[in-house]
Amino acid sequence: MKKLILTLVVFAFGATSAVYAQNFMDYVSEMRGDTAVINDYLDMDNQANTLIDAISLDTDAPEGRVYELKRGGLYWQDEQFALPDRPVVIVGADAVPMATGGGDMPPIICGTTDAEGAAANSDLLQFQNDLTVKNAIVLPAATNASQGWTFFTAVQSAGNTINLDNVLMEHTNWVFVQSNAVSGTRVNISDSYFVNMSGHACRRNGGVYDNVSFNTHTVTAENSTHIMASGMMYKFRNYPINRAFFNHNTFVNCTGQLFTTFGYQVNWTVTNNLFVNSNVQAYKPGLDVNETDQDLLPMGIINVDTLNMQNLGGGQDWVDEYYDGEITPEDRKVLVDLNGVYWDDQLDQIVEQINASQDTVEWVTQMLTMNSRTQEMFNADDAYPYLTEGTWIMEGPPEFTEPAGLMTDMVDEIIEWSVNTAAPDNSYIMEKWRTDDNPADENYTYPDWPVAADLSYSNEAYLNGGMSGFPLGDLNWFPEDKAAWEDQMEDEHAALETALNEGRVVAVEDGPAGSAPSEFTLAQNYPNPFNPTTNIQFDLPRQAEVTLEIYDITGQKVKTLVDKSHTAGQYTYTWNATDEMGQQVSSGIYIYRLEAGDAIQSKRMTYLK
Repeated sequence: MKKLILTLVVFAFGATSAVYAQNFMDYVSEMRGDTAVINDYLDMDNQANTLIDAISLDTDAPEGRVYELKRGGLYWQDEQFALPDRPVVIVGADAVPMATGGGDMPPIICGTTDAEGAAANSDLLQFQNDLTVKNAIVLPAATNASQGWTFFTAVQSAGNTINLDNVLMEHTNWVFVQSNAVSGTRVNISDSYFVNMSGHACRRNGGVYDNVSFNTHTVTAENSTHIMASGMMYKFRNYPINRAFFNHNTFVNCTGQLFTTFGYQVNWTVTNNLFVNSNVQAYKPGLDVNETDQDLLPMGIINVDTLNMQNLGGGQDWVDEYYDGEITPEDRKVLVDLNGVYWDDQLDQIVEQINASQDTVEWVTQMLTMNSRTQEMFNADDAYPYLTEGTWIMEGPPEFTEPAGLMTDMVDEIIEWSVNTAAPDNSYIMEKWRTDDNPADENYTYPDWPVAADLSYSNEAYLNGGMSGFPLGDLNWFPEDKAAWEDQMEDEHAALETALNEGRVVAVEDGPAGSAPSEFTLAQNYPNPFNPTTNIQFDLPRQAEVTLEIYDITGQKVKTLVDKSHTAGQYTYTWNATDEMGQQVSSGIYIYRLEAGDAIQSKRMTYLK
């Protein structure tokens, strides 16, 4: 199929719209109720713009109109297009999951060249109402192997929604979705696959979403995979998002900040994710200060700061609209729990190489879960009762099934990229991860299909580490678990919302739904001895105020892991051998002490560097 397509492309590379079609039905091969199956480039004798021309001519579209794209169809555009001010739904014919699917390639929506040879590759679909794109490959790139800055752009009116469901996106100089001209945009991402977010030498560029000048209403991402990114993934900047929700996502080799923010978020859930070799670019004080930490601190995966009204995006108007004129500490709700983290030891070379080549200010690592100020705020339960840090599961490499160089060759690549980004005159561009039989320079607008990775994994700590014992990360890599998860998805969402609003962690239940342990039990930590992390598990037969603390052998308190109310259930916390300030402790014997209501238990553990 692909060889035939590529042969035809040779003859029609610069083809543009023939403009022989006069009405909507000229672009439709079949009608099924309110669903119109749209002809592609080849159906229309090498005519570009068949999708956007059909939408433009469909002036009498019913409210439920769906534009269905053919399996393997080519929907090339040689111009940017502003969608009409009505809901638009674009759906590929098959609902085969992008991560694990096979068969014919899904439909491709991308740019191409016009009659003069100019390429359309940026802002190709501009939405001013609600837009849903499902079961399709979408590329901000053109058939001449050029790539653009973004694909989806919110324009003209506030309150737009974009839903990306089971979408594969590759290639971008900046981000895939941007909303720089309007406020209140809602971005919902599910079951999608983002790869090779690179193409520009700037360390900040190459991610999924950005909104430079306005408050976004909602960003949700669930059961989606992100592989190979050169820059910042989800940019919040100084503009708080009314609701940010990241659950069961996988990030691999995403070098910039995963969540770029001043730390002003007020409603943020980060749970059940798997972060691998990501958030690795080094930091020096003041780097990218207009987008990053205002205290000139390195940014970990999670960054929270006190609000500065002079810097707050949206200012008092935003506070008046959503928080009745004042944001209180009780309004700052952030839930971070049951996330897996792994950094390859080779990545330590990034800071070492940068500092060895410079004699100015010292660069430091950003391979942190939180910086020191963020950690202090999460620990200050009296001042910030709804900033909740639960378990970070840090149990080594996931042992992916088929990394195909992703965890070997590309680790060397992200080291080289991250070292080069420290140079003010950097011109190095991150290499794209492609299979040998599908090089990007030959098949630029044809991604690997089926996708090259199989990110199912065998590490038991991650396999059972999620809420209700589900695997961490994108569950599309575990189809049977995904089906079972979907059966209880609404309950999980409700439980996460409750935990966020009550300022408590999420229980990991090993037993049947609704069951509770019969007695109060504190288990021996595992592994023991340990390095670098260990897990502490306990059972609660009933609701109780719980305090779990670490002491050294002299009785000095080292760290409070949790100090919150818990419902009945089984809980697991991870200690990464750091103190309250995030500093690594010395080798030796430590005591962990659990107090739950009137019950108190303690046990010894050994940390070996």
